[in-house]
Amino acid sequence: MMLPNGTVFPSALFSLSEDSATNVYDKNYKNFALRVGIIAEYIPSNSPKSVNKVYPEYNVTVYEQNGKAGGTPTLYKNCTTAQGFGSIADYFEYGLRGQETKFNGGNGVDSYGQDGALVLMLCINGQGDRGIIVSALGHPNRPSSLKPDELGLFFEYNGVKLSIDNEGALGFSFNGATDSFGKPVDKAQGTTSVSIDKEGTLKIQNKAATYIIAKSGDVTTTASGSSTLSVNKNINMSANKGGVTLSTSGDTLNVKTKGDLASSIKGNLTVESSSGSIKVNNSLAIKAQQIEMEAQIMAGIKAPQITMDGLCFVGGKAGLPIPTLVSTYLGVSAMGLVMSNCISGFSTKVFAT
Repeated sequence: MMLPNGTVFPSALFSLSEDSATNVYDKNYKNFALRVGIIAEYIPSNSPKSVNKVYPEYNVTVYEQNGKAGGTPTLYKNCTTAQGFGSIADYFEYGLRGQETKFNGGNGVDSYGQDGALVLMLCINGQGDRGIIVSALGHPNRPSSLKPDELGLFFEYNGVKLSIDNEGALGFSFNGATDSFGKPVDKAQGTTSVSIDKEGTLKIQNKAATYIIAKSGDVTTTASGSSTLSVNKNINMSANKGGVTLSTSGDTLNVKTKGDLASSIKGNLTVESSSGSIKVNNSLAIKAQQIEMEAQIMAGIKAPQITMDGLCFVGGKAGLPIPTLVSTYLGVSAMGLVMSNCISGFSTKVFAT
């Protein structure tokens, strides 16, 4: 064929290939092959690119055979994903990571050397413009967590991990949001984990605290910060065997109550301190079969009035002076009331008539 300006074109360039027409028809209306693709773009439901406006959609790059013309990359647009349960009350839905980076010679078409999710795709009723992502494949750039000849289940989504190993131990951990390579976005976040080992011991841990409930029945709590226990009703603490120990390596151990503080001890009571004081706004009563008080240097009792009811033995060991006390004598005479004070080794009040 010759153009008016004398240019010659081969006639084959203007011919219509029957195979090409057939391939186009098959791709649009007889597209039943299960295809492997890469998520090229994530389209949220509120995006102008979204078609259904309800669920996320994806553009998927597929490398496929195009009839006799050989392999070629094809972009399937606005594909949806198969979700679990499919009802209003029960659902299981998730988002897939779109391709962001090509590395180590990756070309964005081959599954290796790119960070987009690797998926399996089908077309509903064979229609090429109704792609649906039905599943996914293991990414070739991610090493498997499975060990040879062992059972296991491993799951991770955006920094949240779940694992069940060959012995049935369960692990759950939180690391914060991750990038497309699985690295935490906030490197200072640290890991919070919950685990149950093969023996049944439960452990909850983060970088600042640990809580362990052992199968043996032992419970251990360790924290680098403060610990607060608050309830609306009663707190009961009991030890059927052994004892209960409250200790602190800090400055103060405080026990506060707006009501009464009651303590019942069947054994001995021992209080030891470098120094101390007891302050009671009203009365204080101490009752025992025998009370012994000893001071290494001096003992002082101060009050406007001191009353000792019973036999009093005042003094010390041989060679030591006895305390100096005052005795008061009250009497009635013809002149009226008579009061006499004298210094003695004991204090008495005598009323005579």
